[in-house]
Amino acid sequence: MKRLFMAILLLCGMVIFNTTHAQMLTDVVASTDWNVLFPHRFNPDDRSGAGSLPTTAAKDFYSYANFAEAVRRMGNIKIIAERHCGTNSYRLTRVDKTTGASIVFRTDDGFNDATSMLITETIDYGSFLNEGDLTTRKRELAAFLANISQETTGGWPTAPGGQYAWGLYFREEQGYEGANNIGYRDETNTRYPPAPGKSYHGRGPIQLSYNYNYGQVSEFIFGDKNVLLANPEKVVQDGIVAFETGIWFWMTQQSPKPSCHDVMIPGKFNPTANQTAAGIKPGFGATINIINGGIECGGGGAEKPQVVGRIGHYTRYTTYKQVSLELNGGNNSINCGCATMHPFATDNSECANITSLAFTAPSSNILNVSSLAPITLSVTKNDPRSEITQVFVKVDGKRLAGTSVQFTPTAYKSYTVQAVGIRSGKDSVVTNFTFAIWNSSTLQGCGGLPAWDAAKVYATPGFIVLYNSTVYRNQWWAGSADVPGTNTTWAVVGVCNDNGGGGTTPPDGGGGTTPPPSTQAPVGKTIWLQGNTGQYVSSKGGVNPMFCNATVVAGWNQFLVVDAGNGKIALQNGGLFVSSENGTQAMTCNRLAFQGWETFDWIVNSNGTVSLRGSNGGYVSSENAAQAMTCNRPTAQGWEQFNYGIVSSASLTARSVAAVEETATAQPVKSLVVYPNPVTGNTLQLAINAGNTTKLVIALVDAQTGRVAAQQVYQPTGKQAQQIQLDISRVPAGGFILKVSSEHGEQLGTTKVVRVK
Repeated sequence: MKRLFMAILLLCGMVIFNTTHAQMLTDVVASTDWNVLFPHRFNPDDRSGAGSLPTTAAKDFYSYANFAEAVRRMGNIKIIAERHCGTNSYRLTRVDKTTGASIVFRTDDGFNDATSMLITETIDYGSFLNEGDLTTRKRELAAFLANISQETTGGWPTAPGGQYAWGLYFREEQGYEGANNIGYRDETNTRYPPAPGKSYHGRGPIQLSYNYNYGQVSEFIFGDKNVLLANPEKVVQDGIVAFETGIWFWMTQQSPKPSCHDVMIPGKFNPTANQTAAGIKPGFGATINIINGGIECGGGGAEKPQVVGRIGHYTRYTTYKQVSLELNGGNNSINCGCATMHPFATDNSECANITSLAFTAPSSNILNVSSLAPITLSVTKNDPRSEITQVFVKVDGKRLAGTSVQFTPTAYKSYTVQAVGIRSGKDSVVTNFTFAIWNSSTLQGCGGLPAWDAAKVYATPGFIVLYNSTVYRNQWWAGSADVPGTNTTWAVVGVCNDNGGGGTTPPDGGGGTTPPPSTQAPVGKTIWLQGNTGQYVSSKGGVNPMFCNATVVAGWNQFLVVDAGNGKIALQNGGLFVSSENGTQAMTCNRLAFQGWETFDWIVNSNGTVSLRGSNGGYVSSENAAQAMTCNRPTAQGWEQFNYGIVSSASLTARSVAAVEETATAQPVKSLVVYPNPVTGNTLQLAINAGNTTKLVIALVDAQTGRVAAQQVYQPTGKQAQQIQLDISRVPAGGFILKVSSEHGEQLGTTKVVRVK
């Protein structure tokens, strides 16, 4: 028994030794091969091509040692590439295989918004020249060397030693080596912007070109795009880095293209029906199509001279390594070109051909509910080959069988639900979906809302996000520059304490109840203010000066209390802020953003009423409902004291019949076109397809100060497109927001306008 154990142990040791030995780079290409393969490689002391090899390691830019070290370093990197099918939008995670540290270094625009099936692929750079049997690995080496040799060749038909013995002769694009020329700068690329005065011409074995490629490879190699963006010359200063850029390009798939590595490994790349119809097949020709297909492939007929050169190098290297040209063992060089291949293209049928699961319910990642009642979780299968035998859903520690299940949330919070499809003899198909359960009235569960994403474009109104412990809703298009809290693109919904209670809303039948005295303003709540006459403060839709003469709590009489910092608050109605007008004229509610005049001290009086004190030191007065409100009283007495109430969700919808009838015809504009834009003249032309019979308030609001620069009330003559002219003769140059509202304050449409003088 002991002898048997020792025999097994010895056999295992032999297997381990042989396996380890088989995975060594020297089995594929040894240092003794290098001078034979590259007798004319770059030598700063010999640019005549005589064939003198570099005399020192420092001068041997394309040395075997540099190549081997680059292979070793890249072998420590793994990339997790996530892509939604039918798109080329990625999220990339870099993993250091030595330390296990990982970092998401790139998330493309649109990735977080895509809803199609997520495809996850792992790019292990340790598989370079290290996958498949030894013949496969040597053939991949030949293909890699052939392509980098063509990119850097100094050979010609009658060159000494043969045209194809001159690979790796150049380390830099001809016309740039030894010169101060600057080129290959894509100034429009914002993800990988070029550094001032830097050239991104071809460098290294793959002739890396353009700032967007330097930035990408820098992210993969260093985890930081700025290493090579700031110092692109590093590619010709460090031979190891130069080879790393070549390995990066060879190993990295960039949809719709696979990687050069994958097409050289038998059985790893299986063309789709569309790719087969386009003449694409695995092998050396596909590597050319990946590298330079738009220029060198797809012409039909004879191969182009560049392709003939690549095949010539490939033939030399496969002959030297004693492996076949073709993956199937054939040696016909005709099958190594790409004249009949069309370039790789996005496959619109990709999603349909993937076995996958997708959640159809919930239909949104935010569920606004009033109670923790059962919800439906539904999953749909895309199973073109009938592989899935069972589906179950996992959520909150429960495992529920079926494609449509009922789940009762246990709390207001964020949930991640997982659907699993079982396949016989194959890995399970898994998909995840995260959604938040919250109550917009009480703000319970607000901590689970999605965080504001600076990289995301919120193209339509109504997105809910969490930022700096505050819940916001965008009122119109929002981009990266529209940081919540810095302008009124994002309206405050409320402050998120997420203490489980979320606050309470007093029940009422007429707009709320007066809370007990408090030194804290109800930030994040929508309130009404009632003067001593029993009438309510009105914003007048931002069109006219404010009055305290409303008899019901309707749209114009509801104000969101916004934290303005330093203990002050601002009041917002219809996306606009109340202004004290510095006490010099009647108060208005027409500011797009709040500054000094739009901030107030919230003061609780001993009798339970509240007063508002402006930045000028004056108090807001109702003026006894007899005239427009002002902010110029030195003390707070009867007219300067207000009851207030928090508007409940019920009272937000239960307006008086008269108020409902007033606003019933207001609908969002179907289209809003401004021309010319930018505008240089004194008239702004508008084309509005409003679909409204109510009056429209058209306001041009300064994007910086929030003040209305021009305004006009317009009565549509029908439901067809209306042509309107807005006088802007007194409007200065700058950026503006054109706002279209109903006469009752509902915002119907917005667009950005640039004024040029």
